[in-house]
Amino acid sequence: MNLTYNFLVSQKNGSKLHFNGYKVVNSDVVFNPLNLWKATTTLYCTITEVDEQDQSIPSKVRGKGVIHIRPTAFLQECTTMEATGSSLYAKVTSTANFLGYFTAKAAGAFLTPFIPQMWPSLPFHSYQNPTPWSKEFTVEANDRVKTKLYMWEPQGNRGQTDDAPILLFIPGAAVDHQIFALPTIEHNAVNYFREEGYRVYSMVHRVGKTVVAQQNWTTYDARRDIHAALKEIRKRHSIIDKLDGSGPNKTTYVVAHCAGSIALASGLLDGTIPRQWLSGVTASQVFMNPKFAKVNNIKARLPISMANIYNLIQGKWFDCTSTPRDGYLQQAINQVLRFYPVGHRNEICNSVVCHRSSLVFGLLWSHKGLNEATHSQLENFVGGTSMTSLNHLMYQGTHEYVTDSQNENLVTPQNIARLKGLPIFFFSGTQNEVYAPDNTDTSFTTLTEANGGICYERQVFKDRGHLDAWMSPSAHKDVYPRVLHHIRKVENNRYEVLKKAIGQS
Repeated sequence: MNLTYNFLVSQKNGSKLHFNGYKVVNSDVVFNPLNLWKATTTLYCTITEVDEQDQSIPSKVRGKGVIHIRPTAFLQECTTMEATGSSLYAKVTSTANFLGYFTAKAAGAFLTPFIPQMWPSLPFHSYQNPTPWSKEFTVEANDRVKTKLYMWEPQGNRGQTDDAPILLFIPGAAVDHQIFALPTIEHNAVNYFREEGYRVYSMVHRVGKTVVAQQNWTTYDARRDIHAALKEIRKRHSIIDKLDGSGPNKTTYVVAHCAGSIALASGLLDGTIPRQWLSGVTASQVFMNPKFAKVNNIKARLPISMANIYNLIQGKWFDCTSTPRDGYLQQAINQVLRFYPVGHRNEICNSVVCHRSSLVFGLLWSHKGLNEATHSQLENFVGGTSMTSLNHLMYQGTHEYVTDSQNENLVTPQNIARLKGLPIFFFSGTQNEVYAPDNTDTSFTTLTEANGGICYERQVFKDRGHLDAWMSPSAHKDVYPRVLHHIRKVENNRYEVLKKAIGQS
């Protein structure tokens, strides 16, 4: 929240200047009087010339700086303040309105957990960057579960050519393709890679933001949906395996996030997803060694599972959205979550969806990585989870390896050998509160020791949380280019050249 000041300043010679100033009052001030004082007495200002209509001319700046108001100056300001108005009543009203507005805004920031909560609103369509898909497909897995697959045609020089390289984006649990095609930021991932000439696909698997997720599936089950999506892509682009057994005539690069990455790892490890179908992989935040971050680890290791208690009392489905019309239990949860541990003070907010998603998954983003348009409409981008799926995620996150639906370990030497030769780029965010950042290092090290280190890369992005690696307005400056760099290396056969140079097959 910013407190802004805009007014005209009269100079001694009669000319006027425009004064623009703002104070940044954010969640750093929650229950912190010192930070509140600093925020409300620090004014970032710009003074510009004005035109004949007394409107500011942004290009003609007279001065720019930061004003820090000391206590003595503040007292002097209060004692010398004069209100405008034609009568005493008008002057008192003017003063009361100003002080009341200022006090209300400051108090609201200081007491954020107690202010009215931000509830899901009606569907919003006036997005900054709507990214409609070019085609929509329904794909059927081998167990007859149907899910959605979306495709966007390439842009840039390649236009709609049939030979455009193919990317498949796989979202995590309780989210869908919108985390990659986010309409509330100027540069989303789908458009970024389309402009680079790629034909982009994104699927919504059975534990994503879909009604199918209410049917008690796990991330291990979702591997079937990934297989079905890849099979559909191969069919539509006439991708066939070569007669000499060296692989298909064309492959797909896969970018998998969170539970989608776990599902991909599960399918590759158990052989459901043929390694030869993929040219390379970006594993976003986690892969085959999920390890919960601190708060998630504490919750998952409680003697009595919260998921089991919820399942017994309320049912098998937890929705991350809620309304004031929900039942007493849901309202009680919403009120308790006002004070849910979210880490640093600047992660405190009053969004019901943000609170509820943090309870089941952990804090899904670093708040400074989301813009207001995204944070105020989270109900459009986050769904819910079944207790079966949540329990499965909790088991994997505390045991630090991916499992099948019966919790049998899939990370075995025989299964790891199936991944040999597949280039994988692992990345984590330093502020990830869902999975500890070092979980990708475990996968990187395990695969390197088993299969050699030529095909594996890893990076940790500073100040990135979990989902804001894809949903941040600034992700196109660091995350997207790094993923593109890995894709280009795969396309240019850099890994094949290196393997031949050291004698690896």
